[in-house]
Amino acid sequence: KEIKPEGNVLRIGASTVPAQYILPNVMSAFHAEYPSEKLKLFETDSEGVIDMILSHHIDIGFTGTVIEKGNCKYLPFYEDELVVLTPSNEKFVEKLCGGQILADWIMDEPIDMKKLKLAALMENQETIKRSVSKGMGVTILSKLAAEEELKNGTLLAFPLGSQGGKRMINLVYDAEYPLLPAAERFIKMIKRMYLKKENTGIGECK
Repeated sequence: KEIKPEGNVLRIGASTVPAQYILPNVMSAFHAEYPSEKLKLFETDSEGVIDMILSHHIDIGFTGTVIEKGNCKYLPFYEDELVVLTPSNEKFVEKLCGGQILADWIMDEPIDMKKLKLAALMENQETIKRSVSKGMGVTILSKLAAEEELKNGTLLAFPLGSQGGKRMINLVYDAEYPLLPAAERFIKMIKRMYLKKENTGIGECK
């Protein structure tokens, strides 16, 4: 069932990383430039974002995964990296200063799988980061999500090495459905803020 737009409200859906660590900056800049525009943000997973796009429950979405479905058009605009996050203690500082890739170091160590312990299952990324910083264990998480902790030194980040860890954050919309003027302005804001930066290595999509 198609859901009608809520008056003059731009409805945005996003998965966790873009919702928590990218969109606050973009929405703030958008509000400063277009103070009369109203925004409504829904946070879900990438598949949920796509379903909401195709049911027209939202106008534009942001995902870390490309799901080929319907007439969805993707605009990759930010390169994120999954990294191994560890406590900032002497053991891991030594490895980091030595330029060692933690994932490769772990694989080179003799590991008894029966002795490996799952410390906890957590969904909230803030809880995960705080637990790791307190020495509970290590985790694999978005580097963007840990930007503040890496700057203040409470966490260390190791690349995934040969395993890779790069992924694109995408803006997505229904190419066969007319965009609201506010959605078009928001897309232009994304392009202006991210696609013209030299370090993205991405040209503006037409």
